Amino acid sequence: MRRPFFFWGLPLPPPDGMIAAGETHIAGRTHMPIIDISMLEGRTDEMKAEIIKEITDAFCRVTGNAPDSVRVLLRDVPHASWGAAGVPKEKP
Repeated sequence: MRRPFFFWGLPLPPPDGMIAAGETHIAGRTHMPIIDISMLEGRTDEMKAEIIKEITDAFCRVTGNAPDSVRVLLRDVPHASWGAAGVPKEKP
């Protein structure tokens, strides 16, 4: 028997049980899409709220998912921890 995968303590289906975008049920279980976005720090809470809304709306429009099934994670990354072309990103 394969061991289940866990995310924040919740069991997830094994890789061969993954579902296509827009599908919300498989074998009687409900799945929620998780959209994980990493971005440089510095955006306001109002901007983040708009990003979450717009990403959710776009995802639901394309896949047919219900908005309450979609999770959006925004990760603020410090400039010193973001690199491009082999060097850390400098502050604006």
